[in-house]
Amino acid sequence: MFSLPGTPFLYYGEELGLPNGPSDQDEDKRTPMMWDDSPYFGFSSQRPWRAFSSDDASLSLAAQIAQEDSVFHHYQKLIALRHQEPALVQGRLELIESPEKALLIFKWLLADKEIYIFHNFSTRNYDLSPFLAEVIGQAEILLGNSDEPLGLEGLESKWVAVSR
Repeated sequence: MFSLPGTPFLYYGEELGLPNGPSDQDEDKRTPMMWDDSPYFGFSSQRPWRAFSSDDASLSLAAQIAQEDSVFHHYQKLIALRHQEPALVQGRLELIESPEKALLIFKWLLADKEIYIFHNFSTRNYDLSPFLAEVIGQAEILLGNSDEPLGLEGLESKWVAVSR
């Protein structure tokens, strides 16, 4: 969502990876926010009228702030990238054909900056050299699971900036 055109938004609890509530009804999807590991997860000093969607304290905001590789910190990075890279907001989006159906590849272009976005929807690892070989010397990884610019792990998204 943050790599696509438009204004991204987060639905309550999504920034922590909180699971939905017990039913598919909209009012049941979001349950009390888990702030910390205190009784009732810091939401209240009394039992809330709705049950929490999880009893896993590692999903609380306090726990995720303390953990560098948490869902919360990942969203912080995505938001920061949208602010730091004008190409992601003002640029032209260009789809890149991939021979693999599990790969969604596109790039944002603005002036002398290109930002390649690779989304791997499979568990298989991929070699990105067919897409980045010409520009690898100018490539900077903005976001990804690994520091290897030409590798894409299973279920990974990688954002690579190239200044020309």
